[in-house]
Amino acid sequence: MKAGRKIAAIVLTSIISMSAAYPSFAVEKPDDMDDTTWARLQDGKIEYDEIENLVIYFNPNYRQAVEYIDASTDLEQMERSASDLKAEIKNLEKEAKFAEEEGDVFTSMYNTAIVNTLEKQVLKQYNSYIKVANYQKREALKSARKGLVPAIQQLMIGYHMAFASQELTNTAVELAEAAYQSTISQRNLGMATDTQVQNAEKSLVAAREQQQSVNNTLTNLHQNLSIMTGGAYDTSVEIGPIPAPDLGRIDTMNPDTDIKRAIANNEEIKTLRQDSEASQGLYEKKVRSLEETKGKIKTELESLYQKVLESKTSYEAAQTALEGAAITMNGNDLKYQMGMLGRLEYLQTKIAYLQQKMTYDMAVLSLKQAIENYDWALNGVMTLD
Repeated sequence: MKAGRKIAAIVLTSIISMSAAYPSFAVEKPDDMDDTTWARLQDGKIEYDEIENLVIYFNPNYRQAVEYIDASTDLEQMERSASDLKAEIKNLEKEAKFAEEEGDVFTSMYNTAIVNTLEKQVLKQYNSYIKVANYQKREALKSARKGLVPAIQQLMIGYHMAFASQELTNTAVELAEAAYQSTISQRNLGMATDTQVQNAEKSLVAAREQQQSVNNTLTNLHQNLSIMTGGAYDTSVEIGPIPAPDLGRIDTMNPDTDIKRAIANNEEIKTLRQDSEASQGLYEKKVRSLEETKGKIKTELESLYQKVLESKTSYEAAQTALEGAAITMNGNDLKYQMGMLGRLEYLQTKIAYLQQKMTYDMAVLSLKQAIENYDWALNGVMTLD
């Protein structure tokens, strides 16, 4: 079976190091989030539609980024200082008004002048700094989410790909064990050779190794998902299902028009546009780099779109094949119950059905991933050669 190698590749490309030690972060419920949503985020089940919020409030890498940005910009202190300054300005305004009413022209003019200076110079600088710092914080954290959310989505889809092969590998072990015992019985009756027994044993060992490989993959991905959503590697967390791919979304895809959005959101393009040029030569180099990058984005977006179409074709073919396999399997179930099929023969037919079912499940998940990859490309997440 090739499924084991495909699933193993997912683990090899995982961005998480299981040996990393992550600190825990205490996060309070956001004011704009209802109690039900907050409780759902902490119910011990990772749902696909919760991934972004799980990143924002519980992912250790993201929380570290938030703390680092806050510490490096001292934004909270600056906001407190601005608030204190506003309060002081109000007091000075009150004193100026009171002095004016009392006929103390000097104090009124003096306080008014101080207010104007504080508002136009100091407070203006505070507000400008806070505005820039908040913008930079939003952009930095948005970039962090763009890296983390699709990575967790891919891990979750990879987990379900591994899970899709589990019943097949378990049944393969059951079949190999039955075949091995049957071969031993046949040898005892003089109907099989020692070589045939050895070959049956080798098949059983191989089936068990494949089974263990899938189980190890599931454990590895489960641990990664737990860590990435704020838990520990041994946290007992349930992995929710993957929503079905939105076939209607495919009909709305158009690389020729979507390219504008993909270019506008691409981080490389943003960086190139922000680069300053001190000479005509550097300006020309910047223009060339921009055009080359735009060309790469266009090529990659078209490739991602083709992958969506290919995945859709594979999905439709697998769906049709599974429908036929299910009809055949229902008939074999009935025959087995009626004693018309022996256990070995029945398990062989079940293997054939489960292979087709795994192919279908993989096709569904691959199509889901292809659609996600295209949509993430439109949001600036794209690997360029």
